[in-house]
Amino acid sequence: MARPQLSIGIIFKNEARCLERCLKSFQALREAVPCEIVMADTGSTDGSHEIAAKYADILFDFPWINDFSAARNAVMDRCSGKWYLSVDADEWLDSDISELAALLRSLKKRPERVCSIIVRNYHTENLDIGSSNDLVALRMVRMSSKLRYMSPIHEYIPVAAESEPTIRLERTILHHDGYVDWGGERGYSKRKRNIELLRKEVEKYPNDVRTLVHFTDSIHAEDCEDFLPTLYQMVEAVKTKSSAWEAYGPPALRQAVLTADERDLPELQEWLAMAWEWFPNSFFVCLDIGYVIAHRYWKQGSYAECLHWCEIYMDAIADFHADRGEVSGLLFSTLQYATEGCEKEMSALRIKALYRCGKNDEADEILDQADCPAMTVSQFTVHVRNLIELRAEGPIQRLYNRVSAPEYPTEGQAAEHRKAFLQEAAATFASDYRKKEAGAENFTQHAYTLFASLNGKCEIGTAAAVMQADGVQEIETLLGMIEDWDYLPTAALEHALEKGIHFPPAGKLMSLEEMDKLAARLGRNVQLTAELTLRAAGSLPEDLASLLWARGVAIVAVRSCHWQEAEQGMALCRAFAKVVGSFVSRYYAEEAFRGDNFQMLPGMYRAAWYCQKAFEALDGGDFGAYVRLLREGVTAYPGTKKMAMFLLDNTPEVQELLVPPPEVQALADQVRVILARYEPNDPAVAALKQSEAYNKVAYLLEEHEV
Repeated sequence: MARPQLSIGIIFKNEARCLERCLKSFQALREAVPCEIVMADTGSTDGSHEIAAKYADILFDFPWINDFSAARNAVMDRCSGKWYLSVDADEWLDSDISELAALLRSLKKRPERVCSIIVRNYHTENLDIGSSNDLVALRMVRMSSKLRYMSPIHEYIPVAAESEPTIRLERTILHHDGYVDWGGERGYSKRKRNIELLRKEVEKYPNDVRTLVHFTDSIHAEDCEDFLPTLYQMVEAVKTKSSAWEAYGPPALRQAVLTADERDLPELQEWLAMAWEWFPNSFFVCLDIGYVIAHRYWKQGSYAECLHWCEIYMDAIADFHADRGEVSGLLFSTLQYATEGCEKEMSALRIKALYRCGKNDEADEILDQADCPAMTVSQFTVHVRNLIELRAEGPIQRLYNRVSAPEYPTEGQAAEHRKAFLQEAAATFASDYRKKEAGAENFTQHAYTLFASLNGKCEIGTAAAVMQADGVQEIETLLGMIEDWDYLPTAALEHALEKGIHFPPAGKLMSLEEMDKLAARLGRNVQLTAELTLRAAGSLPEDLASLLWARGVAIVAVRSCHWQEAEQGMALCRAFAKVVGSFVSRYYAEEAFRGDNFQMLPGMYRAAWYCQKAFEALDGGDFGAYVRLLREGVTAYPGTKKMAMFLLDNTPEVQELLVPPPEVQALADQVRVILARYEPNDPAVAALKQSEAYNKVAYLLEEHEV
């Protein structure tokens, strides 16, 4: 049997959750290149051993002695491959094995002793790559080198990374989800174990920067009492250039500066200056420290300093992606703020700082370079939102031109982006949005004003112009330009109506459906719909289009009214009855009100007609008919029940009527006794209800609480 090219070594204990996933991920590599899997079980009790037995070429028990290096070296001692790859059970190999397979076939020609691969650490259950970070890890070792692991915790291969020739794999990824819920129950036992081991190492090597870095990283999240003393001890070890200070100095000072920022320690500026002076090219300084300090200066209103660190970050992230700069330091620790999400956040912060520093043209140029056609709808939506937040009027106008031009590969994609643009723009018109803006510090202008430059190009632009206009004629002219009323923000229509414009605009044909949709959108503005209804009732529109609109608004007004103020409520009810009743009388032929034909009219129209007749009865002193007609209205359209109850509660004559004279009450009791003798569907009941006696007391026999 040929000697394996690669030995894959794994130590594990109680990893049934993820072990099989790990082992299965190497199947394609084993089929492409001769490999062996060598595994050490350090004390599993959850079935992990049985899972390992299905895949391992060599599986043995290794009693745990609180020493990771001892366990890994025991695995290496049993390997026969030319190269050794160390893997953890909560890792799995990416499906793209082409780079690794090609390397293993050609390693005879390579002199290097070690090889690095990318370990991608996830921090969320859904394995969101935007919140992951990558570690360049020395995981592969040439077996003939005799290199072995050192340190009982955070074990490492003892090579001088700066001078050791290293093969660096760029596309080979070990995915790792061990940090998901690391701060929760799943990671508790491992955290506790690691801290105990590291605390012992610090006792042995109190000035070793490497050990101090790993210890402070581990106990920071636990908020241990010895965290700050150890942090100061670590910084002092770097200052005195103690063991491993050059390799671990950048992550050490990164931890110090981030902690000083978080806890507002007085040494912040001192440690920041030290990190920049000693390690100006380190990614730990330019990216992690740069990210935190830029945000700190932004919060302080020090925009020039914020911009300075944003520029440092953006230059460094470009080098990071291009594999330029000091990559050796990444072998010792993981960057915290080099994720895709952090990069986007810093890019946005940089643009905001440019604007605050008066460098508008530079900021606009960056924004205009965004590759919008390559964005998903959600990404594009966020981009538009950022432009609005930045008040980037020029880029906003040019962006709309881009989504309206043939720049996109398909019209469908352009249409989706146009829709997203208009939706985000429309959100800025909402009253809640404007109130929040006005209450913010340094408020200068409402965001909707940014779209006024698009007047004549789209409904949003016209809406912005309407919001800024005061003259009735000017507003009516602007509204006459609207083609799609669905894209007109409600706030613009409210502003126009509050100014007293005539609606619909003269010469603008609108369908009944369009007017009803617009009226429904006014429902939240209870006061406005009531005022419009009262205005229409005071002078009924002569043209049918205006009456249609008034009818729609009146219906919305009674649906949304809270019915709390008696005088205003009564006025609204009368206005509703007059407006909608007038529309029904004018719109439908007289034949529609005869016999069964009336039942075919829409329920709300019949309710309005009954309401109108009820007020006529009330004004004529026929209070019984008033009650009956209101009840008929509710039967026709139950949605008017609250209005009818309000009317009964606020009509004094009806309240008096509900306490009848003794002789009327006696007649009602007699009729009730007679009715009780028959089934409800008996013809005798129908005949009785047509009698004069029944009609005198019907309001007492039937429900008043319509």
